[in-house]
Amino acid sequence: MLDEAILKSNFLGRDGFRWWIGQVPPIGSQKGQVNGEGWGNRLKVRILGYHPANPSELSNDDLPWAQVMLPTTSGSGAANLAVNPKIRPGDTVLGFFLDGDNGQIPIIIGCFGRTGEVPSTEYLAPFAPFTGYTNRITRPNGTLYPSEDSEDSTSSQKSPRRIPTDTTNKLNTKNENKDEISYSTAIGKKIVLGDSSSDNSAKGIDAEVYNLIQKVNDPYNKILNKVAEVSRSVDKIMGIAEGVIGQCTDSLYTGLIPILEGGLKALYNAVYAATLAATGNPVVAHAAGVAAQKAMVNPVKALQSFIPKIPGIVSNNLFGIVNSMLTDVVNNVKRPSSCLSTQFTASVFGEIIRKISGGLSGVLGGVSKILSAGFNVIDFLTSGVAAIRGISGLFDINQNKNKSFDNTDVWRIGIGPDKIADKLLDFKGILDNMNRANAARENLSDEIKSGISGVKEGFDIFSDLTKDPDSGCYTGPIISCSSLPKVKLFGGMGKDAAGEIVLGNFERDDQGVEISAGIIGIKVINKGQNYKYPPFVQIEDECERGYGAVARCNINEKGEVDNFYIVSSGENYPVGFININTSQFNADTDPSNLPTYVSDVFVQYPGIGYLPTDNAIDDFGNNYEVVVDDDGSIIDVRVTSSSDILSEELPIDPLNPIDPLTISSPTLILNNYIIVDELPVITIRTSTGSGAILRPVLERIPIELIQSDGKVDFQKLRNTKFVKDCIE
Repeated sequence: MLDEAILKSNFLGRDGFRWWIGQVPPIGSQKGQVNGEGWGNRLKVRILGYHPANPSELSNDDLPWAQVMLPTTSGSGAANLAVNPKIRPGDTVLGFFLDGDNGQIPIIIGCFGRTGEVPSTEYLAPFAPFTGYTNRITRPNGTLYPSEDSEDSTSSQKSPRRIPTDTTNKLNTKNENKDEISYSTAIGKKIVLGDSSSDNSAKGIDAEVYNLIQKVNDPYNKILNKVAEVSRSVDKIMGIAEGVIGQCTDSLYTGLIPILEGGLKALYNAVYAATLAATGNPVVAHAAGVAAQKAMVNPVKALQSFIPKIPGIVSNNLFGIVNSMLTDVVNNVKRPSSCLSTQFTASVFGEIIRKISGGLSGVLGGVSKILSAGFNVIDFLTSGVAAIRGISGLFDINQNKNKSFDNTDVWRIGIGPDKIADKLLDFKGILDNMNRANAARENLSDEIKSGISGVKEGFDIFSDLTKDPDSGCYTGPIISCSSLPKVKLFGGMGKDAAGEIVLGNFERDDQGVEISAGIIGIKVINKGQNYKYPPFVQIEDECERGYGAVARCNINEKGEVDNFYIVSSGENYPVGFININTSQFNADTDPSNLPTYVSDVFVQYPGIGYLPTDNAIDDFGNNYEVVVDDDGSIIDVRVTSSSDILSEELPIDPLNPIDPLTISSPTLILNNYIIVDELPVITIRTSTGSGAILRPVLERIPIELIQSDGKVDFQKLRNTKFVKDCIE
């Protein structure tokens, strides 16, 4: 009989093609390969039907190496293009033998995804499921639910979200798997942007305190050293405070010059007049006046030489106060409140001014004769014409900040501009808080006034009000909130544009009540004016629940905001309430009960290669006519009827309104438009074109078109739409 080897071609597939399924053994059996001492992409594998299940017959160390075949999308490493394989110990893999029936050269071509039914225990025996975590890749410690399944289901491990960690904590409170995680711990942090037109000292302090509170209350920071974090923040705040101290000292030094000059002149005149009246001799009177002025030379010099020392003295005394204040805030505050920024900033600025005043009290006493009557350092530094008002451009109501109507200096990473900082950190708010705290300290002993207890007197952030949900300084979790999310616009060089949120994608509880929603549209309330480019759109949720919604807007040739379109609808936004007033009906009705339809389509990108015969359809059945330019680009889109059937009577009883989510009939049409309850996806039907992106603009039926019987006045709506179409 001829030797079988002589008949083999030794070409893959010609001598038999053998598939196999196997399991990757524990990482300890991979020897030097995992330490970088091996070569290529290879793993040991125990193959079903070829290798025994008893490790005493064939140990994991003696298993054959299997090369890992990479997909073409991963790259081979050429030109530095490659993606490492991500097969873990315990994975079930699929492959074939490169040497056919000999079965000595296994190749891995893929792996089977794990499901929730696969136990994540430690390695027990061959072919028994075990965890992919090792001493190199350890189980997450409070940062992620350690699920190891990849199945496509509602209970599967979720991808990290681009939301702040405090939002993921709220979601995990409702989710028994607790598998939500933020994409980055930096999301939601405040940063103060550089601005040559102003000094953002107050905003810098606010941002540092805000970020510290968020960090120490982050549930994922299990090993956070709170004392060290406070110390780092104290250093940063002191860096800002030293600039404020320097500016205050410089303003005081500059401001005292004309005051002292005027005082010396007034002193001369007073002595001259008194001496002349007594002696009747002008020469003697002049000499007496000059002598009085000369007597003030040394006290004035002492004041001039002492003022430059003030910054160092104040900084040294302020450090302990700031450290104590920040420690108290961190220990008592769970989330930043509306008054935290102004009060903490006021306490820092107030202490700076008080310590400057206290440090100068001695040398100022020596020049009291030439100071204005009742001159007071604190009053001078907090007056509208002196130091504290000029510390930051945002305090100056007369300053034109970059000639922008809506400029902002504070940005929250991954979220957008923090316009709240601009509103809260104004001069009046800080000054009022300083005055209130100073008034509360008047009845304290001098010893208490000079300590941290004196600083905290009069400030709500150091009192039990932080625990009262009805207090403006409440710093606990938001227990109940139903405010609708709002639209904020900034940039674009224009002003006055406004929009109103349209909710959809409603989540309901077991009783069918809407508890949260996504944002599927924004209705233009005011088009604004003078926009040079589309302003940025920020969706603000006062309840701090919603996340993920992204919106953009488009402007017309007149510089007006023409429409808004939604890029991502997000989720978990509060539903809120709106008031419907129609004749005999007056009820609070949740906005989900006002049907939504596609009112317009914005062409974000026109694309190329389209034909006039092309059209479009969305996943609700709405048809669209596309207007194509001579160059094959889409320049306009018109919503057309998806059916000849019109529902003339769509009942909307404000007391028992229709539920859009129960609508499934394709014949339920509003003014030729199918009612939608989530953001439609528009697909262009074409065989030649590509690249166009169409954004649907959604609106709800106007409340004023709901008649007294609770039905929609379709004729008015149809006529309104007709006029709009004619104008366009």
